[in-house]
Amino acid sequence: MARRTKKPAVPPELARQWLKRFEEDGESPPRIAKADGYDVRTVRKQLDLMRQERERREAKQAVLRQALEKHYADLCSFADRIRSELPAGDLPKKIPAALREDPLWTALREHLAHASLWRDIHKWETLAEEVASALDRLKSRIQKEAPATFSREFTSSPDTFGLMEG
Repeated sequence: MARRTKKPAVPPELARQWLKRFEEDGESPPRIAKADGYDVRTVRKQLDLMRQERERREAKQAVLRQALEKHYADLCSFADRIRSELPAGDLPKKIPAALREDPLWTALREHLAHASLWRDIHKWETLAEEVASALDRLKSRIQKEAPATFSREFTSSPDTFGLMEG
């Protein structure tokens, strides 16, 4: 009795062609095996392996897609937090350190490295420093000049409004 020779492994491209012929063309495994000169068990095994590989690839893609969607949502909500810290119409103020130390600050900066957002934030904070300095100068000037200008004294605290009776 002659010994059977073992065929080399089925090339992945051929296995993908078999899967296409099986799923799209409706060709049966025995027919594929006969047409390509392979054992039907080999064809069935390769079809199963190709389906498993496709399912594994699709599962990885789904996990990656979900992770990217969550990451995008996190970055968007963080951008909203930055916007809420800088309300329009108020006097400019510095961005809180807790916000700058958040890991999402770095992530957003990496994703939007060339965005005008960072120039605008720098301008905002520069303006905040200038406004704070101008308010301090105004406050000290008022405290110096007001007693000589007005006959009434200011309230006891410079943070409250109005004049004291008397």
